[in-house]
Amino acid sequence: MQYSDATDPGFTDDQGEADLDLEWIGAVARNANIKYVYAHNSFDAVKYVVNNHNALSGPSVISMSFGICEPNAVGYYDYYENLAKTANTME
Repeated sequence: MQYSDATDPGFTDDQGEADLDLEWIGAVARNANIKYVYAHNSFDAVKYVVNNHNALSGPSVISMSFGICEPNAVGYYDYYENLAKTANTME
């Protein structure tokens, strides 16, 4: 289900990973209200969730198991840290 401002990217190489994540979440948290947010990249999707927390009925968990390999993500640490701090202030 799309909630981001992005257009549908169609089937991408990331689809398999996203499908697997959704299957595991559904299996582990059977009664969870799962909202799948996608964008052209995982960074934009997470930013959308944080910035639109209330419109999405307040997700309490953000799961993102892929993005960029850690050694290549050095420039993104501050970005994710700031998003996580913002998300943690929300009720």
